[in-house]
Parts: sequence; C-alpha cells; structure tokens
Amino acid sequence: LAAGLLYKYYEPAGSVDFESANHTAVAKTGVTDIISNSLKQRKDRFVLVFDGFIKIAKDGMYTFFSHSDDGSKLLIDGEVLVNTDESRLSAEKGGNIALKKGYHRISIHYYDSGGENTLRVFMQPQGGDKILIPPALLFHQQ
Repeated sequence: LAAGLLYKYYEPAGSVDFESANHTAVAKTGVTDIISNSLKQRKDRFVLVFDGFIKIAKDGMYTFFSHSDDGSKLLIDGEVLVNTDESRLSAEKGGNIALKKGYHRISIHYYDSGGENTLRVFMQPQGGDKILIPPALLFHQQ
C-alpha cells in the first residue's frame, strides 16, 4: 500500500447529488492525504469520491463523523456508517463500528449542489479524543 487516498472529482451538469458521479465523466483524479473539499476546481456544484484504506492501530469500537455541506456518505468495509444526504445544510453525523487492528477499506462520497460547501471527516476510538483523520492512517493500492 502507498500513502494517501485515491480521489475522483466530477463537475456534473444539472442537479447534483450522490448519483451525479454515475452519469458524469471524471474531471480529475489523483492521490490526496487529506479528506476535504479543498480539491474542488470550481466554487460549487461538484462531487468528490475518496477511496482507499485506513490503518487501525488496535481492536476496538470506533466512531467516525462526517461534517458536510451538502451531502456526504462515509463507508468502512462497505458498510455505510454516516449519511448526511437528507440535509442540504451544514450537518455532522456519526456512526459506530467495531474494528480489528489492521487495514480497512474506507470510502467517502461528497457532493455540493450549490452555495456554501465544506467537508471534514473525524474519527474517535472508544475512550479517546475525536480527531480529524490523520494523513498517516490513509493508504491506497498502487
């Protein structure tokens, strides 16, 4: 595995939601060590999809949070933990999952349908502090 997550960036025409990426050509791809909307190429109306692995240091319960405006989904090992699609306003939601030490697939889908936009993704081990997911924990297959 190599450092960072793979990302795909889309600039859909028409309405923008989670499905927009399925009907739009990829405008840009790359590798990033942060999960944020800073990769956008225009002010609004875009989609970002991040894929890769997160390295978990020890077995335990973890809570993952997504703070976004407009919508975001956060998946761990294919399971949707967070879905903020029902709100077009800035919102933060979290979801819990038991994880074993090692690498787990992580995927974040984000869209902005207009106006303000933000994306921040956090993690919190049981009994630990809530932190932005550090770049040192993010990986992708080469």
